[in-house]
Amino acid sequence: MTGTSRVRLLLTIALAWAMSECSNSNPTGVHALPPKSLVANPADTSVRQGYSYQIRAVARDSLGNSVSTQLSYAAVDTGIVSVGNAGLVTGKKIGQTSIKISVDSLSIYTLVSVRDSNVIARIPWANAPYGVATSSTGVVYVAPILGPAVRRIDMSTFAFSDSIQVGGNPAQVAFAGSAKVLVTKRASGSVGIIDVATHTQTDTIAIPGGPYPIRISSDGATAYVTSTAGWLYKIDIASKSLIDSVSAPDPALQLALGPGDSLLFVSREFADTVTEIRTSTMAVVRNFVAGGTPQGLAVAADGSELYVANEGGQLQIWSLSSGTVVASVVTGGGTFGVSLTPDGTKLYVGTTTGSIFLVDRATRAIIHQISVGGTPRNIAVDPVTGYAIVPNEASNWVDIVK
Repeated sequence: MTGTSRVRLLLTIALAWAMSECSNSNPTGVHALPPKSLVANPADTSVRQGYSYQIRAVARDSLGNSVSTQLSYAAVDTGIVSVGNAGLVTGKKIGQTSIKISVDSLSIYTLVSVRDSNVIARIPWANAPYGVATSSTGVVYVAPILGPAVRRIDMSTFAFSDSIQVGGNPAQVAFAGSAKVLVTKRASGSVGIIDVATHTQTDTIAIPGGPYPIRISSDGATAYVTSTAGWLYKIDIASKSLIDSVSAPDPALQLALGPGDSLLFVSREFADTVTEIRTSTMAVVRNFVAGGTPQGLAVAADGSELYVANEGGQLQIWSLSSGTVVASVVTGGGTFGVSLTPDGTKLYVGTTTGSIFLVDRATRAIIHQISVGGTPRNIAVDPVTGYAIVPNEASNWVDIVK
């Protein structure tokens, strides 16, 4: 073999080896492009304290193709969450922070909120959810302050399952038995009647002024509604007619019925008073001077105590036999909503400062304080699951707590 032939052979072998190496490292024969962007899922989310979720991040090149590369994850505040090398995030402390995802000089941030472990679900709704009611069979309806529709929550999936167009700026809802739901509609001067089986509004009842709070007798036959016209109305649901009334000149935003539906309690926030009314005659029995700003009301199943959520202070506990305050529960102020658990042994108490308290009714002790943030107002307890449903007006979500 001549020298020239030997050189040509060596060059051919070297070229073949180089091509083989290129093919093995990049089977397509195309040089990989460097990462130009990062995408993360979920971008923003929440997690319960002590629970984890997985961030799935992808690096993409300038053509939008995914790039195989090692990503790094880091929490801005490691006291709130911890993050593993593969993007597993674990909630440690209630709060909000960001997760930084990086590769080379690229980085993006995702937001994570750590919820109280007693908040088992959070359902977003951007219409300032406010009113809430539950039926004896576990059906849940929520009404917004903004928006034309009432929505139903599926308590098995913790998601909205129906949207019922009612119009008229709905405020509060109440069940008439298990077959009907009544909703007060401030802007239209009426109460809407919703058929639970079909989830449609089937009729309305005209109410002078703007109706706001509503309570319904345990037999589902009679409704009590106050309105901006300055009256408390007694309504026969079957005939859709106003059958009696009593003056209620001050804003009355909350109502509660006592055992046997013989007494109705009306909180009058500007008068600092809770008024007791005999439902058979619609006559005022007495007034409880609560001071501050009385809001949500609840009555013990045995009729012994009245619970007054005072937005100007704490939860007041009144003896209905003596008509005096016998105890109070310190909440830090902004006390607004109150609801008894189905067995009557505990109370859920909400505050506009972002906390919900579970209180032992007998000892008055706080069992635990649940931090939800925002402005929780009204509370209803599902008798089937025992969970409390808490609309959060300012933060546009509904919390399910235990």
